[in-house]
Order: sequence, then C-alpha cells, then structure tokens
Amino acid sequence: MARKQRNGQTPLALIFVLGLTLFSLLSICVNHVALQNAYSQQEASLLSTHADRFKKTETSEYYSSAIQENNPKGNADTQIQDLTSVAMMIETERQRIIRSTLLDKDRPAIAWLLSYPNSGTSFTMRMTNFDSNTTVAVNYPQEPLHLGHDIEPLYNSSKVPFILNPNMSLPSKYIMTKTHCAGYCTHCPPDSYANIKLDVFIERCRASGDKDKDVSYNNTIQVEKAVHLMRDPIDNIVSNYRLLVKNFQRRKQPRLIKQFTNDKEGFFKFCLVSDNKWRKKDRQIFQEDFHKMKKIKCHALFYRWTQWHNLAYEMTIDELKIPTLNLAYEEYGSDFDGMKEKLFGFLELDSVQETIPFVAGKTYRDYFTKEERDEIMDMIKHFAKPQIWDMAKRYLD
Repeated sequence: MARKQRNGQTPLALIFVLGLTLFSLLSICVNHVALQNAYSQQEASLLSTHADRFKKTETSEYYSSAIQENNPKGNADTQIQDLTSVAMMIETERQRIIRSTLLDKDRPAIAWLLSYPNSGTSFTMRMTNFDSNTTVAVNYPQEPLHLGHDIEPLYNSSKVPFILNPNMSLPSKYIMTKTHCAGYCTHCPPDSYANIKLDVFIERCRASGDKDKDVSYNNTIQVEKAVHLMRDPIDNIVSNYRLLVKNFQRRKQPRLIKQFTNDKEGFFKFCLVSDNKWRKKDRQIFQEDFHKMKKIKCHALFYRWTQWHNLAYEMTIDELKIPTLNLAYEEYGSDFDGMKEKLFGFLELDSVQETIPFVAGKTYRDYFTKEERDEIMDMIKHFAKPQIWDMAKRYLD
C-alpha cells in the first residue's frame, strides 16, 4: 500500500505528468528535429526512455510501479488511467509529427487482409499490431474511433484507409489493411448478393462502408499485396449468426431476441425463416443449381461464403495480379509459430515483442450431422472455383 503523502510535498508523479503534458503542447508547434535540439540532452534522454518503455509494454505495470515509488495522492487505478492517457497522447502526437514529414511514396504500401467477417480478422490484426509494435490500418472509420483515437487517413492524397493505432509507428514496407469488401450480409434477399460483379466487389474492397459518407481510395492508391484468410465455413456462418443476435440485444429488439436465441435451436429457427422467405426467389435466380442448395439449412449463407472467397481470389489473382498469401484460421491452433512466420515474412515485418496468446474460437460443427456437413461441403465444391476448393477441402470430415 502506498504511504501517505507528506504535507507540502509535491508528488513526483504529478510533476512527471505536467512535464509530459507541456512537451505535448510544444510538440504541436515545432517539428521533430527542432524539438530534439531545443531540449537538453538529459531531458531528451529522459523523455525517450519513458516513451520507449511505454511503447514496448503498453500495460499499466510501469505506471503502477511509478505511482507506488512516488507515493501520489488519490486512487491508484485513476492515476494509472490518467498517466496512460497522457503517455498515449504524447506518443500519438510524436508519431503524427513524424508522419507529417512523410510523402505518400515514403509510407508503407497496402497489404489487404481479406476476410469474410468472423474469420479471425481481429486476432490477426491484433497479433500483427502487437508483435511488430507498428500500427495496422482499416477501411472503416468507426474502428479507430472505437479505440478512442481521432481519425487519421494513412495517405495524404486519400481519405481511405485509416491508421488504426496513431500512437504507433508505421511499418516500413507493407501495412496490413482490413477490408471485408461486399456480399457478406446475414439476412438479405438473393438479388442483393447473388452473382456480384467483380468490379463492384473490388470497389467495395476499397470503400469505407461509412453509412453517412461512403468514400473510397484515391485512384492513385495501389494495393500491392493481400492476405486471404479463411475459416471453417460452418464455424464462420454460425459465428456470424451469433453476432447478429448480439446486435439484436444491443439494439434492444425484444421480439427478435425472444425468437432467435443464441444457441443451436435459435440458429436453425433463423435458417428456417430465412430459407422459406427467399425460397421462391432462390429458385428463380439459381435455377438448375438450386438442387445443390435446397436441402441445406441456411443454404444462402453458405453460398455467400463461397461466392465471397471466389471473388477474393478473382480480384487478387486474375484482376490485380498481386502476391497473395492464403491462410487458414485453424493454423493458429495447429502451428502458430509457422503461421506467424509466414505472415510476418510476407509482410516483411520483424517480431519485436512476445506473442499475444491465441485462444481458438468456438466450433459449431456439431450443429450439423455428418451427413449434413458432407452436403454443405458438396454444395461449396459445386460453386467454388478450383483454387478455392483447394483451400476449403481441408474442412471435409
């Protein structure tokens, strides 16, 4: 327990916070080089030490120990949060000053992380971000806002994509950039997703998806690499359903919450409603191909999964002709080190910190019988491009 502060003594932690805050204000007025010259060598060394320790740990441990050493007044948890916020603010400003000196040509090239939602996207982004100690990017402006950051475009000449962690440095060669593209709706009519044109898919891969003001990459911005991430289709589809149910709860929609529960029974009730609602239109659109779909529960979801991966392949290989790394989410569990080595090698990133632990997502394969799983995979094979089937057949029983 921290000792009580003596009367009349100024807490060193408060002095530290005030000093760092002052530095943040000065940083706005001068460039990075001038700042280093303006401070004494001793002061610059002290600031660098604190910034580096924060950047490497990004935990409250360092600040907790500093508080205990300097015996500040007040609640320790509050002091930790305040110190962390100040350090984050200062490091963010420092990185922005550095980025302000960079032309677009001196910034990293985009390497798309192409993934159907709930395929392990979040873990892949966090691992890359944390282990390389560099920021990643996203197409979606709400994501940095959700983390408490201001929106900052990656490039001077384009409003999209956005830097996810402005308090961290840019990678030197390639920056992993999250996009889900198009055609992954959970409950929608078949004419809204069936037979999506490749040019439409590509445009959505380059778009912000902002409901208020949807914007896309400037035409000069080129994507130079892609990571194509795949997850077991059954696990992927059920996970998306469960996310839909959470959205019902978040929006406080009691009728839907009661009807579609977050379990196997609720999932199959959703399948029944969806399949029956669009069956007539499914027959009209898919015609003779519908015989491969009609027996499968939630057949439209599995079709959308297959079509999405087909389009991702056509875009990266046939249209853009960019180097593409194919990864399976399940490899994180079976060969984590190998998976990470492939990914970091492809992105030309160095691993500079301990790896964050991988916790495998739930599997829902037991929702379906062996016969039903075989029928699902047979349908996927029917609609998949040969190259996508080569990736997907690992999920055969």
